[in-house]
Amino acid sequence: MRRGYTLVEILISVSLSLFLLLGVTQLFRSVGTSVVDAQATLIMSRELNWAAMTLRNDLEGLTMGPFIKDRFTNPTTGFAGGDNGYFQIIEGMGAPYGGDTTQNAWNTVEDIADFTVGDVDDILMFTVQCSGTTPFRGLVGGNIEESIQAEIIWFMRGNTLYRRVLLIDENGASPLPPRPNFYRNNDISVRWDNTSARLLRNSLSDLAKRENRYGHWSLDSSDFPFPTHDNASNSAWYYLRMPTLDECAHSDWTAGGPLQPVPNLIPQARWDFWDVPNVLPGLTPKTGSISSRSDRIGEDIVLTNVISFDVKVWNPYWVPCHPAAGTPGPNVSNAPWLWAPPQYVDLGQDSFVLENLSGQMVPCLVNYQQMANPPSPIPTADWGIGFCSKGRYSGVNCGAGSLLAESIYFGDNNLIWSVTPGTFSVPSIMPCVYDTWSTAYETAPSETFRTVLTSGPGTPILNRPNGVGVLPSTNDYFHNGGGAGPVIKANLDNWECPPPYSTPLKGIEITIRCFDPRSKNIKQIRIVKDF
Repeated sequence: MRRGYTLVEILISVSLSLFLLLGVTQLFRSVGTSVVDAQATLIMSRELNWAAMTLRNDLEGLTMGPFIKDRFTNPTTGFAGGDNGYFQIIEGMGAPYGGDTTQNAWNTVEDIADFTVGDVDDILMFTVQCSGTTPFRGLVGGNIEESIQAEIIWFMRGNTLYRRVLLIDENGASPLPPRPNFYRNNDISVRWDNTSARLLRNSLSDLAKRENRYGHWSLDSSDFPFPTHDNASNSAWYYLRMPTLDECAHSDWTAGGPLQPVPNLIPQARWDFWDVPNVLPGLTPKTGSISSRSDRIGEDIVLTNVISFDVKVWNPYWVPCHPAAGTPGPNVSNAPWLWAPPQYVDLGQDSFVLENLSGQMVPCLVNYQQMANPPSPIPTADWGIGFCSKGRYSGVNCGAGSLLAESIYFGDNNLIWSVTPGTFSVPSIMPCVYDTWSTAYETAPSETFRTVLTSGPGTPILNRPNGVGVLPSTNDYFHNGGGAGPVIKANLDNWECPPPYSTPLKGIEITIRCFDPRSKNIKQIRIVKDF
């Protein structure tokens, strides 16, 4: 007689079947999760590549592209092409919303510093002429129109990357509408003209002047040299970077006027760029735009979940440095010298990690002090500070002519070495800026701009090769006050109103880094543009 299964055997087989089914279920769940994460990562990569392609196309059409490399090498020929638009890099303080990146960027889940976050406060601005068959499109009087030229601004707000496009429509026939509510129906690069009391369309030549650019609005020449943010050290706009389209399209926004007042934004001690990048009062959590603005929200967003938009410039010099051990200050003559080779740097970068004589990698500071007496042997004839300088127009020593940066700066302890040996001052939060500049300030018939620079408690600091700031001879200015008219001086140190940097710009490197909130994967891409 054939024997059947016992109850115990049946229970064991059922249990084994359940375990097998559970394993298969877990396998399918794991595979499903992996597929979804892979799809999310692919979407992130696709969006990042699209943003990079858009930026590359913009850079290929720079109106100043042919002139940037030799712009300041020989001003006599470098400015021969005229003021054909502009190219500008605004380097923030190197950290999210002020302070040190390692202190501000914070992983709130693990309660540790977030080193995945890079530079998020750089701004890239320029004028472009489309290099292909696709012109720029935007609203003009509420209708879609095209232009082969545009003013373009790339910047970040929170972890959102924006790209503002303003058509250069200098020959437009239709009269411009009133200033309030202008950007709701218009994407035109404009400026306010006090003489005619109306908005005017910008040309490339107009945009070469800083005061006519987006975000640089000024009421008169006394604001020279026209920083991006009025009263930046006390302004929330330093932290907001630039106005978004959503903000400008609101009915209370005045086109061509000063940046609108916003709630007082206090820099956060710790900032989670992955989960809560826009926690300041009055900001839309997802985009960082000022809340309840207009119906054009998001039209200028290029990429979200961005944790780095870092713009670097090629510094062609070997930069002298000294180890940062102890508390180095102006008296560092006994410290051993190290040399940072030519490389891409942030504007005003004052620290490197270099290999010392013992073969150890150590943090080093740029040796601004001893440039007049370099040690021997010097690695090459091409040595100097270059773009590691903070640029001209010190916020402390320029009187009313504060511009964009401190001229001579010590990274340790935030000390500024002034032109008076042994004295120090507290740095402002104004960023460093590269600008292709305009000769308009130098050749102006009046002394308006030069008066601003030479008034107040100090005099302009002009960075010389040895790092010492001096005022040039009154007999060797660019501007000739006599009957002969303006005369171009070949040496930019002899200009009364020179550009912030005179180091030739041979190339830039832009790093965009973003993350996928689901898979937590990070993707990074670098864009290099040679001039």
